[in-house]
Amino acid sequence: MFFNQISFYPYLILGIFLFRNIKNNNVAIYFLIIYSSIFYLINDFKFYLVLFISIFFNYFFIYLIKIHKRKIFFFLPLLINILLILYFKYFTVIENDFSSIYHVQNIYIPLGLSFFTFQQISFLVDFNDKKIPEIKFNEYFLYIIFFPQLVAGPIVKFNQVALYLKNLVNSKSYYHASFGFLVIGLFKKIVIADTIGQYSDILFNSLDNSILSFFEAWSAALLFSFQIYFDFSAYSDMAIGIALLFGVKLPENFYSPYKSRNIIEFWRRWHISLSQFIKDYLYIKLGGSKKGSLYKYFNITFSMAICGIWHGTGANFLIWGVYHGILISINHTLNKLKINFNYFISWLSTFILVVIGFAIFRCNSFENLLSLLKSMFFINGISLPMSFNEKLIHLDLFSYNGLFPNNLIELKNTIFFIILIFFIIIFCPNSQSIIGKNFYCKYGNYIEDNNKNFFQGKNYFFDVFLGILLFIVSIFYSSEIRNFIYFVF
Repeated sequence: MFFNQISFYPYLILGIFLFRNIKNNNVAIYFLIIYSSIFYLINDFKFYLVLFISIFFNYFFIYLIKIHKRKIFFFLPLLINILLILYFKYFTVIENDFSSIYHVQNIYIPLGLSFFTFQQISFLVDFNDKKIPEIKFNEYFLYIIFFPQLVAGPIVKFNQVALYLKNLVNSKSYYHASFGFLVIGLFKKIVIADTIGQYSDILFNSLDNSILSFFEAWSAALLFSFQIYFDFSAYSDMAIGIALLFGVKLPENFYSPYKSRNIIEFWRRWHISLSQFIKDYLYIKLGGSKKGSLYKYFNITFSMAICGIWHGTGANFLIWGVYHGILISINHTLNKLKINFNYFISWLSTFILVVIGFAIFRCNSFENLLSLLKSMFFINGISLPMSFNEKLIHLDLFSYNGLFPNNLIELKNTIFFIILIFFIIIFCPNSQSIIGKNFYCKYGNYIEDNNKNFFQGKNYFFDVFLGILLFIVSIFYSSEIRNFIYFVF
């Protein structure tokens, strides 16, 4: 029962109705704790106890930090939280077969493990640094288990939501904006991301027994890059929208990252809460840039390697993290040398580098990754249309079996689809620009798009009609339920 399933919405409506009739804030907090717990139990009954014990364990040490102020009471829970992630994501795999560590499939970990563990680490660090005042247990429990952000983020700092948790009964519902975020998110997920995923899966799954052509390989990389873009963007929108219904403004987690002009900007727009966590609680704690450029670049690369490992159980995630760490370091070097490129070259090179990174992210074996990269960079040759056979000089680089010689997906539909999605990403306003800036906590350090807030305009009834139409299309469009990609992290 997730946000993209029709069975979730009767539960959501019932929850809103009951919540809005509560007059006492403590009762509202306990209601949301129980309500969020039921949501988690329905989706992952087996591991609710892990979440429950983790919350009690961390709060116990928060209490000890407050009373005794000894370093052991800070470092011990920090270590246990890290070991919790390592145990579920890596220990059982390494124990059974170390050679399978490249990319582990079908491993079952507690739902939202990486998110609720990192969120508790952020609280421990901020509380130990005296950035957070005394907190009641019920407020802490709700801060961790609040269901809109529990499963796939954002990773929320306590001070970002503290005022909302202390004043739930007097909070506004923002039904109009909530509906907007929900509908746009549903449409992105069910109609766009899941449709792209069908094509993307065909191409990547074929790597086990086929060699993709140059155009097939780039189509696979582009399609998955578009799929994960809309999938994660959809969840980020829906989390904000659902939280608003309960009077809580979550921090944003996504802001048009494919419009970025460099890799540093990309990470200010993509998974904003995670990149901010990595910066605040790892990179800066390691010393940041205080000890010179080499140490700075090591800290960046190491931090991004941890970011990669956080994403999943497999060496592909580690490679992806290190890859981005190197790119960020190169970006800083170019900035230091004051080497600049024009807008188009900067944007295009950034986009291509990100797409290559997501190709690494998606491949399920080292052999498949090598095969895909060889196809993407001409090593496996280039297959051209048969009509070119007599028009070009014969070279070993070229073959003439068609652009998509494996006949895995249809050529015309794929090209049209890629162009259409590309147009939507680059030229259409994002959710924040459409609905408005007053319904979430701005978190990223980026330049905002200057677009009209359509949901704050005068065409209220048109907005609602359009929203209902998109909602109906989204709910009934797809017969296959696909979980959000970030649910497995």
